[in-house]
Amino acid sequence: MGGIDWVGLDAMFCARAAEAGIIVIAGEHSLAPEVQYPAQPEQCWSIFEWAVGHAKALGGDPARLAIGGASAGGNLAAAVALMNRDRNQHPIRLQILEVPTVDLRRKYLDPQALSRIMSASLLRLLMWRPLARDYLGDRRLAEISRQPYASPLLARNHAGLPPALILTAEFDPLRGDGEAYARALTASGVPATCVRYVGQSHGSGAYRNRNPAADHANRQVIATLRTLHQPESAYTYGPAQVAKAAPVTR
Repeated sequence: MGGIDWVGLDAMFCARAAEAGIIVIAGEHSLAPEVQYPAQPEQCWSIFEWAVGHAKALGGDPARLAIGGASAGGNLAAAVALMNRDRNQHPIRLQILEVPTVDLRRKYLDPQALSRIMSASLLRLLMWRPLARDYLGDRRLAEISRQPYASPLLARNHAGLPPALILTAEFDPLRGDGEAYARALTASGVPATCVRYVGQSHGSGAYRNRNPAADHANRQVIATLRTLHQPESAYTYGPAQVAKAAPVTR
């Protein structure tokens, strides 16, 4: 579902561009089940490559790039960040992932976010399998769902990825994905901040001007995007960086 021509999404892109003083490039990708993985992450990678190549012509700075997405778009943004690290290593200053799904095995699918009596197996049956089959296809579903560009959380390591802001919601069964990803990034020495919005659902962020938490989340994203105008922060924390900086003594 969705697309860059949806009125609400277009308005959000325009507002964020104006309020953060940045250029927003909204890329469109094919939808499942008519077109399946890996078409979508590869399409998004092509859009990102185009944006890098045309940044100066558009009045932007290719050294001050950010990438982001919400829900399935958060999955694709995280996948493109991995692709960039593995392929061309363009500088990305930050990634913003809003209620992302980053593990298509659904290991972190949390039924308690919806109901205390719902089991994880029932939630996977009702929610995960139909969506996963639409996106990944029926054949080799379990195998494909473990590929890092399908499930960015399952990458062998996450070192070298851009700093991340991850937003999750209390009443979202996908909340465990974003929070697990923040832990995985931090464990690899990547600065990551994860904020869970209490009392909010997976789609709450769309209700700007009607929901105070949605307004606050939007302001948080805009404030983070404004950091692109500032010198890049040089963080020194994180297990990987600490281990590198402090040799073991015996």
